[in-house]
Amino acid sequence: MRRDNAIERVLHVLLRPGFGLALLAAQFLSTRGSWFTQRVPLLALGGICLLGAIAILAAASVHYAKAAEAHRIATSGPYGVIRHPIYASVLLLGLGLGLVFFCWVH
Repeated sequence: MRRDNAIERVLHVLLRPGFGLALLAAQFLSTRGSWFTQRVPLLALGGICLLGAIAILAAASVHYAKAAEAHRIATSGPYGVIRHPIYASVLLLGLGLGLVFFCWVH
């Protein structure tokens, strides 16, 4: 069990920055003319997704911290609507970033 935790920690330490560097390289080593999509509706939709993701993440973090402090399961706020709001916010964040930066829809 202990060895699995060590491997898991090493993977998290290596994979997170590696993924970030891969995204950075994909964005800034691209041959496109601009960093952002040129389609205004997609840019706006991506921005809305990003703002929504940040709002859900912030609300879920606050409700989770309050529930953890009281030694309870979080069931209020975003947890009353979505089972895993922090994971949902990460997915929404990825969608927003994809629309803003990496959109190949023409």
